[in-house]
Amino acid sequence: MPTICVFAASSSACDEKYRIWARQIARSIAQAGWDLVFGGSNMGLMAIVAETFKKQGRRVISVIPSSFAGRCLPFPQSDEIIEVESLRIRKEIMEKHADAYLALTGGCGTLDEFNEILTLKHLNMAPEPLLLFNPENYWQPFLAMLDRFDLERFSRTPSRLLFQEFDNPASVLSTLDDFRLERDKITDEQ
Repeated sequence: MPTICVFAASSSACDEKYRIWARQIARSIAQAGWDLVFGGSNMGLMAIVAETFKKQGRRVISVIPSSFAGRCLPFPQSDEIIEVESLRIRKEIMEKHADAYLALTGGCGTLDEFNEILTLKHLNMAPEPLLLFNPENYWQPFLAMLDRFDLERFSRTPSRLLFQEFDNPASVLSTLDDFRLERDKITDEQ
């Protein structure tokens, strides 16, 4: 089964609309047959995504730094909990499990994780699809910065060509379905 790595906020204080969107997106992806790997927290949008995948009968892999002990608990219904030493190692382990990446709304941590994969894509080291959920132009200041990087020629490939941006929870599936069809075609040919 393909596995999607979801980057999302651990904050429980965000507006209800972000929780609703996270649940809708997670349900759609899980119903399409994807499993989940994520940062492992039992808080915020991360927990909502994991709960939704579990309710759909999907496998959930939590990757959580041991330094988080006492600050947050790992998602308790995880099929597998991988405890690691640091945030850097967490990203590395999540990447090893991922067939695609999705960044939901979030803060510095979500942005850091998205940027790590975007950087790898600039270096041709991450062939998997990278998606950015941008409801109500949430990520617009960040996207403007990427455009500035490109305008000033700090990147060889325009950054926006390296990921798919979407603002509607339903549209994520078409991108993932296209990827799956292509992957299955390559597998059948081998």
